[in-house]
Amino acid sequence: MFQGIVCPSGHIVSCGGPYPGTYNDRLIWRDTRMEQWMDANMAPEGVLLADAGYTLSHRVVVPYRLGIADPPYKQVQLSM
Repeated sequence: MFQGIVCPSGHIVSCGGPYPGTYNDRLIWRDTRMEQWMDANMAPEGVLLADAGYTLSHRVVVPYRLGIADPPYKQVQLSM
């Protein structure tokens, strides 16, 4: 299994792996240390949109979780 992060522009920001099939998204997120990299290199409001398998943090947002978008991100999600 591989984990990749792609910008809306299509640019690949990160690609990691291979990971064993027993690894879930949360373990991969922790092992990549991407959150720490984002904290050091990105603006405070920078976030990743991810599926519900990822650990929620100040850097990870799950769009339309339970069918309801978080209000601050709804306009961004609709514009993509």
